[in-house]
This record gives sequence, C-alpha cells and structure tokens, in this order.
Amino acid sequence: MSGSLPWFWQEIDAGFTAVSGDFSKEFKNETVKEPGIFAADHIPAEAVLLVREAIQNSWDAARERYDERGPEDFAVRFRLYDLEGSDRQRIVEELGLDDLAQRVADVRAEHGVGGRRMLGLSERDCLSRLNEGRALRLLEVSEEHGGGMGGPWMGDRSKLFKAMCSLGITPSTSGRGGSYGYGKAGLIRGSAIRTVVAYTCFPEHPDDPGVTRRLLGMTYWGSHQLQGNSFNGTRWFSDRTDEGKGVPYANQHADEVARKIGISLRSASEPSQLGTTLLVIEPTVDADGLLSATERFWWPALCDDELAFEVSVTDETADGRERHPRPKQNSDLKAFLDTFSNALTPPDSRRDRYREHRLGAIDGVKHPGTVALASDPDDWSFPTVGAGRGTSAVGEAESVGDTGDAGTDSIDDSANPEAEHRSLVALVRGPRMVVEYFEAARAAPHIRGTFVASADSDDMLRDTEPKAHDAWHTDTGSGDVPPDSAVLAKTLLRRITSHVNRFRKDIKPKPKPNRDLKLPVWDELARQLEGSVRGSGPQVPPPPSPPRLLSIHPGERLEPAPNGGVRLTGRASISFSEHHTPTVPGGDLIEVRVRYQFEGADRKEAADVALLVTGPEEFEEVDGRVGTYRGRLRANETAKFGYESDPYHPEWSGALSVEAELVSMQAQPSSDDDTSDSR
Repeated sequence: MSGSLPWFWQEIDAGFTAVSGDFSKEFKNETVKEPGIFAADHIPAEAVLLVREAIQNSWDAARERYDERGPEDFAVRFRLYDLEGSDRQRIVEELGLDDLAQRVADVRAEHGVGGRRMLGLSERDCLSRLNEGRALRLLEVSEEHGGGMGGPWMGDRSKLFKAMCSLGITPSTSGRGGSYGYGKAGLIRGSAIRTVVAYTCFPEHPDDPGVTRRLLGMTYWGSHQLQGNSFNGTRWFSDRTDEGKGVPYANQHADEVARKIGISLRSASEPSQLGTTLLVIEPTVDADGLLSATERFWWPALCDDELAFEVSVTDETADGRERHPRPKQNSDLKAFLDTFSNALTPPDSRRDRYREHRLGAIDGVKHPGTVALASDPDDWSFPTVGAGRGTSAVGEAESVGDTGDAGTDSIDDSANPEAEHRSLVALVRGPRMVVEYFEAARAAPHIRGTFVASADSDDMLRDTEPKAHDAWHTDTGSGDVPPDSAVLAKTLLRRITSHVNRFRKDIKPKPKPNRDLKLPVWDELARQLEGSVRGSGPQVPPPPSPPRLLSIHPGERLEPAPNGGVRLTGRASISFSEHHTPTVPGGDLIEVRVRYQFEGADRKEAADVALLVTGPEEFEEVDGRVGTYRGRLRANETAKFGYESDPYHPEWSGALSVEAELVSMQAQPSSDDDTSDSR
C-alpha cells in the first residue's frame, strides 16, 4: 500500500468543480408517505430510505448480471452487532474514528457551537462519547449472488466510483430501479456519523484485468474551513497514488483491510460471493424497522414466483435469530398481494370482489400495464367511521343512497382522524419495489389494488420519479420530467383513479326501490282519482317532446382480445343539430357521458364494463364521474370520442350508451339526447 495514512480529507480546488460531501442533504426533511392504514404502523424514515435504496442498488446490479448468466438466488442480509473492548478499539483505530472525533472538536473550536451542524451531525453520537468506552454499534449489509461494483477506476467507468464518490452520474440502463445515483444518500442517512465502507467483489472486467475485489470507505460531512484550508467534507478511507489521489484498495490489499475491520472475505470464483458488503458505522435504524420497511415496500419481489429474492435481518445483540419479512402474514398487505398476483395472470372469470384491467395504448405506449383491484365489503371497504382498522360497517352502509355519481358518497371518513382506510393502489415497476401507495380516493367504499407497469412503460415511468423513487410526477412544465413521460404518468394515474371510482360505485349499496314502500290509504285515493279522470271526457295527449339540440352518431364493433376474449371498440361523433346555435363565441359547454354495461336479467342491476375513452383535448373528464367529460363545442364542429373496453368473455352481452347535453340546460330530459346500442 502506498501513502502514509489510510485516510485523507479532500480539499476544495478552484480548478475543479466541487460539491459538498454532505450527500445526505439530498434527503433532508424527507418524509415517508404512509397513507390510510399504514399511518397506524409508522416506520422511521431512515429505515425506509435505507431499505429502499440499499436493496434497490444491489438488486439493480444483480439483475444486470442476470441478463448475462440467468437468474440466481439473490439475497440481502442485514446484520446488526456491537463491538466492545479490544474489538471496538481495533475498529476505532482502523477506521480513524479518533481522527473524526478530533475533526469535530477542531471545527467546533474554530466555528463555535454550530460546528456540528455545519458538518451535518447531530449533537450526540459515538464520536462525542468515544472516550467513554461504550459499545460501538455496526450494521453490515451483505449481498449474495449480486453483481458487484466492477469496472476500471477511470473517469465514470467504475460502478464503485458512481456508487460512493459521485452525485447524479449513472448509466442509462433499461429496466432498473435507480436513475439519479442518489441512492447513497439514503444509505448515508443510515449512519449517525455519515461513514460507510464498501467491500465489493465482481467478475474480472476486460478493461480492468486482474482486479476482482475493491474496498473503499467514505465519510460524508458538510463543507467546512479549518486552519485556513477549505474542505468539501468528504474523507477517503483508501489507498493513495503517488500523486496523492484516492484509489480503492484492490484484491489482496482489499481483503486485508476487510479482515481487519471484521468483514467476511469474498472470492470471484464463487458465484454466491459476487456482490458487495457495506459496513455502516453507528446505524440509525433497528431490526424491526428494517423488517417492516422491507415487508411494506419489497413484497412484490418477495412474492414474485419467478424471482429468487430473499432478505433477512439479524440483531446479534438481541436474540441473534435470522428473521425474514413475512408479507403474506401481514393482513394489511393481503389485498395488495392478491391483486399483484391477479395482475400477472390472465383473468379467468369475473369475480364480484376483484377486477383486472389491461390498460390500452397511451401516446405510442402500446401496453402501459395492468391494474388489478379488490374490495372487501365485509371489512375494510365499509369501515365504521372512527372505529379504526378491521371494523365493518355494512349495516350502516346499506342505508346509503346511490346518487349515480361515483365521486359523491354519504360515507366520508376523510375528516375523521381515527379513520385509516383509503382507496390505495400500489404502483409497481420492473424492479418489483412499491414505488408508492397511490391514494385514489378517500371516501368509502374503499378499494385496494396494484398497478404493474409493463416493459413498454417502465423506463418512461422511472424518468418521472424523484430522488427517492417514491412517486410518478406528472408536471410537464417544470422541465425536470420529460414531457412524454409526464403525460404517460398523468394518464395512467387518471385511468387508475377512474377504474377505482367505477369499482367503488359498483359495490355501493343500492337504495331500496320506491315500489317496496306500502301506503294503503294513499294507494286507494290514487285509484279513485285515476278512475274519475278516465271517466270525464276525452284523454288529453301528452305534450310534444322538445327538439333534439345535439346530434349523436355512435359506432361500435367487437374485436378479438387475448385469451379468447373480445373487446368493444368504436367512435362517437357529437355536433349541434339544426335546432341549436351556440351563443358563446368559444362554443357552448356540453357534457358527454360514455358507458358500456353488461346486460342482466334486470337492466337496473347491469354492471359497468371498464371503458377507456379518448376525446378532444379541450374536453376533460369530470372528477369523480367515470366516463363523463365536459368541454366547449362550436357551431359546425364535431367532437369525436373513441372508446375501447377491457377484454371480456364472448358469451356476455353488453349495451353501449352515449349521452350528451348542454350544461346550461341540464333540466332538459337527457333521454332525448341518448343514443345506445347493444350486442
């Protein structure tokens, strides 16, 4: 090894660009969204960020290797342990923790009590009590059958450099979870003193002959000045070149340092040992938080039968047991797991408590993905207001009237602080991590589900995600998100919301028909009155129907769909008739509703079929009213609406309904402007 010290602080050089070493600020004030039922089981943000980012980076590297070798038994193992006595002192010396403690003291002496804050540290950590002899807490994150962080230590060609030393420099690899290279910020936040060591093993690279292991440690503090010198806050635990530049320990040197700091050695000749071991100094997370976060956000990978994906957590200072996340035993996740499975398999039949919708094309993306939904009328779909999780309110819900509007409900628990239920849809891409539990509606009845993005839309959706990869942004004006990706995300979320609202409407209890109401005295009076009218002269004809103000020309056809099904497609043209001329220069406001229903023995019991409707740009879907659009129509202008249903069994019979009316004349019977057809 060259160099006299195993660590050094990087100075700011005006001849080069610089960035503060406090990378964890990228997640400053980052909160974890816990909508609905998840608010009751809070998981600390540090655990969520570490689990999401550390596993995602490891999984991305493994999947890249699987593209070459095929899938293997991937695993990430978290191990928490304490060091005391001579073992603790050895790590303090090897990692230069006493140097870090002295650095804090020097910065504080020069800059006052705000020195720690300047460095990005809290007021108390292991450095502030280094001389007290307390046990030193460590977290080891170790991969099995991973890809490792290979590539020559040149420019940005090294994966280890991008993972540990750069910010925002990443390859544009298709189908991966990360896209910005900020994953280290989530990992750094998991260390109270912002110090991490990476020991990685990888196959020999043609451009990096003879090298299969590297080790590099980094401390990530804020930029600061000390004794007239300026530092960016990064401290390297590494070898050094003759020019004084930092370079990771390699091969036997890497193994030697790993052994000294207690990391198990790796060999490139063993496929299971390919991967990376991360050592996090003084972790800010505990075993329960790691398990809960893994279970909540990585259940798609854990439950995907096509993947060999394992995560374990061991706390050697507790019982020492190796524990595993058990999403299938988590009642809050059951509906999401069921719908994830449904989304990955062809629908076999229409089930009352489930729906699956294979979304149609969006701006050139032929198949964006599949959304599968579930309801539970006996439990969380109709919770008792204020009664909390797992309490049914079916009895109360039966008295709720159906207004015919999916967005208008009489049961509303959104303002009740005790109510935890929401209509949530887990958004999932190729890496099989939950991006977000998307809140589609707040009022009861509640729906849960999963949207699984296809390979066609995966990369575009990734481009809409923020640094924490926990949302799909739809803002096309910020410049941060590619416009076509933002449009895709916006349209997808709108369609998911529409499907949720349609399902909510389907399961809402229907009001009791008026015919069930018995009023004997009134019935007798009505019969007498009817008889007297019939016997008193000629019958008066009904008034003539008002003229049709809108002309509707629908079209439809059945097309074959996958798995032997069929789907309805067509287009409707809407224009003003000769009986009406728009009174507003920009056109009169009209409302259009397009529906497709399965016919039953009783048309009142007919169920809506999921229908994808596309209309003119100036028409927007009315919030909470599925399939209903408003926009302005000018004289001699035609508004065209295309529609496509979800696939269904060819033996089912359906009826198409296209309605249109002037918004300013809503009192006029809409039936005059209704055109429907059936097959």
